[in-house]
Amino acid sequence: MTTVLTPPCSADLGALPGGRPGNGTPKPRRSGRWATVALALTAVGAGALLLSTGGATTAQQTSPAGWEATAVAHALGLPILDVHVTGWRMIDTATGQRYDADVAGVGIVQLDATTKGLAEVIYDSRLGGSAGPEISSSQAVGTARAFAAGHADAFTSLTARPVEHMDHGAFEEYRFIWQARTANAWLPTQVTVGVNSRSGAVAYFATERVPVETPPAARINANQAAALALAVAGPVHQTVKATPELHVTVMAGRQQLVWVVPITTSDKAPHLSRAQIVWVDAVTGVARTVAAG
Repeated sequence: MTTVLTPPCSADLGALPGGRPGNGTPKPRRSGRWATVALALTAVGAGALLLSTGGATTAQQTSPAGWEATAVAHALGLPILDVHVTGWRMIDTATGQRYDADVAGVGIVQLDATTKGLAEVIYDSRLGGSAGPEISSSQAVGTARAFAAGHADAFTSLTARPVEHMDHGAFEEYRFIWQARTANAWLPTQVTVGVNSRSGAVAYFATERVPVETPPAARINANQAAALALAVAGPVHQTVKATPELHVTVMAGRQQLVWVVPITTSDKAPHLSRAQIVWVDAVTGVARTVAAG
């Protein structure tokens, strides 16, 4: 996973290298498992800066004091006696501080440091395959929607993105994303739920609430953005993979209106290709590659 999760528009970037920044001294179980789920959380849909695990910059390792288990139990809707916190740290993310916990029998759990609400959960045991038949996306969406509605404020005000089916080798998932938008642009506030397509269980959940100001009017249109993106993507065999989308992004406190343009650049040999995401400033026209793999 990249250091800050950038906004891919397709599963093409699902194999981007990377990993979660170290928080304190993670246990071998934790770091080993995260290498597996890194692929699962790399290519979240055409949004903005989801999954602030990628934005973690500092961490303070502490020992669970007792109230942490109560907070985790409340956030997950579990009996307090069933929650055993084995690791606890404070992390700084792009959208504020979070408590980041290792929870026995669950996995990673992150809580908003202010509200103690659930910001992210990754279920260790649900990141593997299942012998059962694959369920349909129409079956999975009910599970995803119910989990999101129970753990994300203002969920009903978000707009559903197209569902993605992703095969990570170790397991397959349906990825559901709901995202805020204005009349013409997607906003960084969003909710993501991954459902194991064999077991039908929620594999992970993440939510971000990012306040934004009213964006300026775009001076660059989608066709112009595509041309500008191709100009910076590489010298040969470039293809725009999907219609550019207009997004409001917030990075390091700076808000920007950008066109998100997915590009595939291929060598003359058809089996050699790489995916890129190019952001084109919708006001100035400045383009830059933000993800490649």
